[in-house]
Amino acid sequence: MSVLEKYAVPKRNFYDYQISNGSGYITEFDSEKIIILEKI
Repeated sequence: MSVLEKYAVPKRNFYDYQISNGSGYITEFDSEKIIILEKI
């Protein structure tokens, strides 16, 4: 969650990235930001 808070686009609060057990995010990374494509 802290990595997403720092680098993810769109910007969100730390706890907005909290997910349940067994869940996650599909992301893309370039050298400056993480782009969230989908929550799974």
